[in-house]
Amino acid sequence: MPRSTIIEIERFVRPLMNSVIAHDYKHVDRVRVWAKKLAITEGYVLTDEVEAAALLHDIGLSKDTGRRHAEFSVEMAFPFLHQQAAFGAPSIDRIVDAIRHHSSLNGTGKLYEILQDADGL
Repeated sequence: MPRSTIIEIERFVRPLMNSVIAHDYKHVDRVRVWAKKLAITEGYVLTDEVEAAALLHDIGLSKDTGRRHAEFSVEMAFPFLHQQAAFGAPSIDRIVDAIRHHSSLNGTGKLYEILQDADGL
């Protein structure tokens, strides 16, 4: 996947997160760094999915600071990822599923585990 895809996600996320206290763009960027390190350590080769999920996981906080932020993040990330057309449907499904469950114990799959662990660091 071209690096420009991640740059476009950054451009989408940065202005949304600049108004969020504590979980600002610096937070999502730190989560991205940790998630990539975890993915490499664990042999998860879909690092573009890891970066996308990490960058997008808290965008819902720009709309809701409560417990529903993950669902708002999915509602915002899903159409953006489809419109961007850089990821196929299986990748988008993994990304949004990881985002949806990153703050809960209900998720499954390696991407979810990586995102949740990175967010906790």
